[in-house]
Amino acid sequence: MPYICYVYEREGQVPYMEVLAETTLVDAWVQARKLLSDRPQCRTAELWEDETKVCTLAQDAPAAAE
Repeated sequence: MPYICYVYEREGQVPYMEVLAETTLVDAWVQARKLLSDRPQCRTAELWEDETKVCTLAQDAPAAAE
């Protein structure tokens, strides 16, 4: 199943949504982090697998070491 990333400018707002082609959670997390960092006006991103929220990313959180 594909991962879905929702990127929010602020809480309660309709998010930007993107279906991710990545097949592993780690690759999907990296892509979600990139989507969030490409949108400096946005504050958070949620990564979903099917109907389960996998994680929430914050704009000011440090990126994982590569």
